Amino acid sequence: MAAFNPLGLLKSLLPWNRPWAHLRPLIKALRTQPYDLGALKALDDELTWKHREMPMNLLWRIWRLAEKAQARPGDPEANRLIDEICRGATWEVQYRSMRGEC
Repeated sequence: MAAFNPLGLLKSLLPWNRPWAHLRPLIKALRTQPYDLGALKALDDELTWKHREMPMNLLWRIWRLAEKAQARPGDPEANRLIDEICRGATWEVQYRSMRGEC
């Protein structure tokens, strides 16, 4: 039986140990109103340029939250960015599902 390792636990919680941790505040921007346009733009850029490297569970989360955000009213610029995010996440999830990469 392995002994409890507090240092290992601390290292696992640190954000630099996780390659996609920088997306957390950007994804959170899909849930909070008023929408942070800078964060939405950054999320759209990440999804546009790094969609192939993103893990599938992260893409599903972005897609689900973007669809929920589309149902909420917002300003036109935020709605445009949310539509782009939803379109990009939908395309990548469907593409990977079609290729059997789930």
